Amino acid sequence: MKIYIGETNIILELIELEILPEFFSLRAEFYTTQFITGSLSIPDYTIKVSKYVDTNHLTVHELSHEEITEISNWKITPHLISISERSVLWKIYKTGGIILNGNPKMHKRIQVESIQAQGTDWIIDQLAKAEIICSTQSMNLHKELKRIQSGIHNIKGR
Repeated sequence: MKIYIGETNIILELIELEILPEFFSLRAEFYTTQFITGSLSIPDYTIKVSKYVDTNHLTVHELSHEEITEISNWKITPHLISISERSVLWKIYKTGGIILNGNPKMHKRIQVESIQAQGTDWIIDQLAKAEIICSTQSMNLHKELKRIQSGIHNIKGR
């Protein structure tokens, strides 16, 4: 299974929930683009993510100028999304995969395009399904996620 991290908030939530190592232990190939990793404004978070890039658990697609131009000109249904999100969607169109994104409006729009979009709730469920975490941990993580999501903008501005 190919999983593309399509939004910085997904990374922030995994770090805040303290499940980044568990996430990268799922049986999957993990990808993102330089726009997503470049959006991490908290140095400690950048270091935590770099660890998974350095150990080949996360592949960061470094898009060329030509690819960025193509993405910018790309006519896609969810036309109001950021270049970061567009870059990941573009890679999924080229290679297939699931996008992790917390934007419900985007989920609805890209389902029309036959792309599976999931959020951090889904990740927690996958960790429980794979028995990486137990059901009690899963329940507690879902509760904590709701708390984090209500204040995610404060995390980004730290």
